[in-house]
Amino acid sequence: MSRSTSPSPSPQAQLLSDLLPPAQGDPKRAHVVSVKSQLAGLLEPEDGEEYWEGLMGFLSGKLNRDELGQIIKRRLEPVEGAGQ
Repeated sequence: MSRSTSPSPSPQAQLLSDLLPPAQGDPKRAHVVSVKSQLAGLLEPEDGEEYWEGLMGFLSGKLNRDELGQIIKRRLEPVEGAGQ
């Protein structure tokens, strides 16, 4: 029986995990303000605006999970060919 190796995380997934504070104390609580400010620094203004509006819409019940997922894909996934 062969063991499959898990794929290495994508650069984007690694970047997002770097935003989270180290596991200390209560692992259920993240430093929300710190995470938000770091994420805001990574996004272009127009991307950030749509992302935060979408997140607030989801949290307030105005958007469903699929709608939020579309916003996240559109605003957080890198554009093909960018940086080349």
